[in-house]
Amino acid sequence: MKEFMIVHVGFKMPTEEQMGKWNEWFGVVAEHKVDGAGMRGAQKFDGNEVTDLAFDETATTGYTIIKAEDLDAAMAIAKQCPVVTATHVHELMRF
Repeated sequence: MKEFMIVHVGFKMPTEEQMGKWNEWFGVVAEHKVDGAGMRGAQKFDGNEVTDLAFDETATTGYTIIKAEDLDAAMAIAKQCPVVTATHVHELMRF
């Protein structure tokens, strides 16, 4: 099994119905999950200056690390996740 990071992009205040969908997905992903966390309060450094990043539909808002056979299997799991703006799936390469 390989490890993949599902990166969650975008934030809007969720309704109860949307939170229910997220909680359902957390149940689906539980058997594959290695780690995960939400994120907020970010800044970027572009080599010259530090800029505060907005916590909106463009923000990276969390990640979930899962185990799956391959990228296609990881994407199949990620596709079940409620999406605000986008969901990215990256294969992890541990050092």
